[in-house]
Amino acid sequence: MDAKEKKPVSGKKMNLIFVLVVLVLAAVLAGWYWLDQKDAHELCAFVQYENKDGSQQMILPLDVDKTYDIETVFDTVHIQVKDGAAAFVNSPCPDHVCEGFGWLDKHASFASCVPNGVFLTIEEKGDLRDFQ
Repeated sequence: MDAKEKKPVSGKKMNLIFVLVVLVLAAVLAGWYWLDQKDAHELCAFVQYENKDGSQQMILPLDVDKTYDIETVFDTVHIQVKDGAAAFVNSPCPDHVCEGFGWLDKHASFASCVPNGVFLTIEEKGDLRDFQ
């Protein structure tokens, strides 16, 4: 036998390599799932609007299902939080474009009701410490 000839990989070694690859993939998937769940708990809805008292801001938790009535200078806008997402619902604006944004649940998602001057974004709680 020549000294430079390679020996074939044994069945035990192949099984060990396969198990290691599966474990690494499982760890990556578990980490991805954990990060996704962590984001859901660390996000909130941030609302900016104008009313008779001036510029206002509200932080709405995404883990509490509730409908908020936002009194603006012009009208009352309704924002609903449900199942970890926020959306404009039953808005009195003329075209209901704000309702078309749908349910926001990802960081930096944005929707607005321009006629009433209401702006809704999904933010990380830590970014909003100054408003709490």
